[in-house]
Amino acid sequence: MANPNLTAEIDGIDSEETRSDMLRFSEFTLDMKAQGNVADAELTVTIVNPSENELEAQLAFHLPKGAAVTGYAIDLEDPDEAAKGLLIDGVLLEEKKARTAYENQVRGEVDPGLAQVSRAGIFTTSIYPVNEDGGTRRMRLKFSFAIGPDFNWPIMLAQKADKWAINLELNGLKKPPVASLPNGIQFKRSGIDGYTAQISGANSVIEGAIRLSELHPSDVLISRHKSGDEIVHLSGPLPKAGVKAQRPELVRVYWDKSLSRNQGNVPMERKLAVDAISALNPAGIEFIAFDADAVEISGQADSAALGNELDAVRYSGGSGLGALAKNQPEAEAEICLMFYDGLATVDRKAEFDPNCRLHIFSSVPAANTARLSAMARQYGGQFHAIASNGDLAAVIAKLTSGRPILQAIRGERGKALPFITLPAPDGYWAAVIKSQRDTKLDVRLAAGGKRFRRQIPLDASAESYDGAGALWAKSELALRDDGIDRKAFLEFARRYSVEYPGLSFLVLEDPDDYVRNDIAPPGSYPKEMLSDFREARKDADEEIREEREERFANLLKDWEELKEWWAEEYDEEDWKFASKKRRNNPENDTDGYALEDAADAAAEGAPLPPSPPPPPPAGVIQSSIVAEDIAAAEQEPAFPGGGRGGYYGDDHDVVIVTGTRIDPKIDVKIDAWQPDRPYLKALDAAGDDYAAAFLIEEKKHGSLPAFYLDVSRWHAENGRDLQAQQTLLSALELPVANDETMLIVAQRLLRFGQHDRAIDLLDYLAARQQFLPQPKRHLALALLKRARMAESRNAKDDYERAIALLYDIAVNPVRDGDEGIDLVSLVEANAALSAAKSTGAKIEMDERLVASLDTDVRVVIDWTTESTDLDLWVIEPTGEKAYYSNRSTSIGGHMSDDMTDGYGPEEYMIRRAMPGDYQVRAHVYSSDRINPNGVSILTARLIRNFGRPGESEEYVDIELGKPLPRDPDADPEQDNDDEEEDKKVGVITVAKPE
Repeated sequence: MANPNLTAEIDGIDSEETRSDMLRFSEFTLDMKAQGNVADAELTVTIVNPSENELEAQLAFHLPKGAAVTGYAIDLEDPDEAAKGLLIDGVLLEEKKARTAYENQVRGEVDPGLAQVSRAGIFTTSIYPVNEDGGTRRMRLKFSFAIGPDFNWPIMLAQKADKWAINLELNGLKKPPVASLPNGIQFKRSGIDGYTAQISGANSVIEGAIRLSELHPSDVLISRHKSGDEIVHLSGPLPKAGVKAQRPELVRVYWDKSLSRNQGNVPMERKLAVDAISALNPAGIEFIAFDADAVEISGQADSAALGNELDAVRYSGGSGLGALAKNQPEAEAEICLMFYDGLATVDRKAEFDPNCRLHIFSSVPAANTARLSAMARQYGGQFHAIASNGDLAAVIAKLTSGRPILQAIRGERGKALPFITLPAPDGYWAAVIKSQRDTKLDVRLAAGGKRFRRQIPLDASAESYDGAGALWAKSELALRDDGIDRKAFLEFARRYSVEYPGLSFLVLEDPDDYVRNDIAPPGSYPKEMLSDFREARKDADEEIREEREERFANLLKDWEELKEWWAEEYDEEDWKFASKKRRNNPENDTDGYALEDAADAAAEGAPLPPSPPPPPPAGVIQSSIVAEDIAAAEQEPAFPGGGRGGYYGDDHDVVIVTGTRIDPKIDVKIDAWQPDRPYLKALDAAGDDYAAAFLIEEKKHGSLPAFYLDVSRWHAENGRDLQAQQTLLSALELPVANDETMLIVAQRLLRFGQHDRAIDLLDYLAARQQFLPQPKRHLALALLKRARMAESRNAKDDYERAIALLYDIAVNPVRDGDEGIDLVSLVEANAALSAAKSTGAKIEMDERLVASLDTDVRVVIDWTTESTDLDLWVIEPTGEKAYYSNRSTSIGGHMSDDMTDGYGPEEYMIRRAMPGDYQVRAHVYSSDRINPNGVSILTARLIRNFGRPGESEEYVDIELGKPLPRDPDADPEQDNDDEEEDKKVGVITVAKPE
């Protein structure tokens, strides 16, 4: 397999038809310099495009295990004079922001570069464009890694490169390394403790791997990282303990049974667990299988019984220690063996006390080694990364032989210093710490009941070198990745220039691009271009200040108009007039939707409701609910069907509630959920044997989150909430799960009443996507749901935070295409004010933006994809369609602004609903050019008695595909409704009063 692997896409479009293999390397240079057993490497390539098409380059490179990417740079396709011949360094950003900026540039046919690294250690980059007819682009990648005892890194070019070179340098070694290098090159001695090897070629391929072993570093190596910090690399021989392990009374085995375990080598871990128990031969064995939601505890007679128990484990559900934290074992075990990858998808902040000496094992390549190592050290044990070709006997020998373990490194004042362990040759240890300017360190090891100490003087001089500092920083990022302070997390990553999953490097074309995307260029930016950026940034900041003032003035104006709409009176005559007008004017037909007789009858015969009260004056929070409403609300659950809205109710087809001033009945009808999925049909056909059928279908379809999302909903529809929740969390466990998956899972957890867990996920998302208003709004609405729960202990804090988030969205500038979110958020903030005040919450809002606008009916849609324009339609009883081109209807319906750039929300409200059917529909107006085959998942909330004590809502989730093909020569501004598909969301029926 080629490493690196180079592919391409014509015009940056990802599809079978546009993929190309025409790109090749005209230059390939790999430089690697090691200090001890820590290496810095730099890969520089030039890509050439001999084809007739403009291409987007896609390069994938398998990095050495545990590598930290520390730099990414590309040249510019059409550079200014100041940037000619230069490589522009990438800026480290949150992955979502980097991806959004990159795709915006591609849509504008401006050349950006994007780079990221998966948890499995695969570097990928996209570079656009590589021009046709011999066009070239250059890229540089920097990374650091530890060289283990049996280091093996394949370097293979599948196609001939015009010219290539590999340059290797090893320093700080006590003796020559054992090496096998590509194309048969050999190391030569260089200086006192160094070795070098070079090879180059032309019009040829590279075949082989860099294999190194027996690297014995000097006892002390001190490096000065470019951040200014000094890093100490320590190593030495392990003491001969002379300790024979005693037979333990109790060994406890923790076995993670979440879905992500399938990403590791489970059979090998099973063998390790059974062989370890056999070798330890404990008097008692306790087995604990766990996932994020469940803990199963059983006693086992011997290793054979344990093997049988492991064979029966079924892997599903989310990863996390939340369930273990709530089920702490009481008995004290001498040794605990934990098989877990440390990649919690929920309950990231949960911690547990195993009450034993803890050894942790994982064969998952992307395991969070830093967190697992710290956890094991805390309880006197060690983390063991299990390679696919690893020596299990050697691992077991470490458990049974009494081999010493590095326990602590202390400074001169006795303070324990955080450290990370490095792979070392057999019989040796190695570690890295951040220097505290000590003159000596106290190294402590332990084996059985014995303790060993060694003082190491720090008398070496510091050399400029980044490798050890990069590995230390990446370990620190793993410990800090809890979503609590994402801003500080990103600042730390930038200080050390170290990537981490969820972060990406981005290069943009010119200073204006950085300003437009609100990104600061790299510190190495060319001087003239940096000056241009500062001037453009200054102008942009002034525009933002003016925009903020203008936006607030417009918001005040729009809010006044919305209050005027709310206060406007619509009576029986208005309803009659609107109905007759629609019937007598064919040009104003219902776009193919027939008027229903019941609606006309209601319009002709419904009694006139009392006039609505005038709107509350500015600055006054006033409820418009009368006593009858409160009495009705006390008899009506907030969410019919067991405390939840949507398809989880027992009667999801028709739900009748009361609570408006004249007490009409408002029904919500949602079509029965009938997705066309082969695996759901198989589950239906299996009847009571659905569990066995699920395992069969999971093997066919379980590589995508959609499978688990669908099956979760299927369980819920069949009344199995526990299975539904466990299956739902499985969607987060897949390598392809992303922020969209996390949002969908969080929203559905809310419907299960799992408010805390949903808010943790939404909090994490909002921190990762601070540049978008939608994640903040989702978080705010979840906080409001939790605050309204009767058992809520933090209602005051939740109300304060939620309303502050919504108000911030309303008053601060947002991206073009998101303008409608301000009034939607302001309406939602005002609806929560009265309840918030009752808890003593302190709310800061401009009095001019305070007014409670309650309504009989409110419909809100959100969707999951960016650069996708979905539209909300509501066909009223008169046949009039409320949508983006008809925002105010004849009977008082109101539609929010059109959200054209993805995510939503869009909103329909009517304060006093005319009797009849309100048909709610949604359709795709335009989808993303970059991902034309993708679908959007739309969530609609159909709300009755919004802003009143009897408020209740139904949820509908719908998949919407791309629109039908459009005429490429058509006017893009023309109304395109007739060309596009739409789907029914539901029907809200307002019955005439009894």
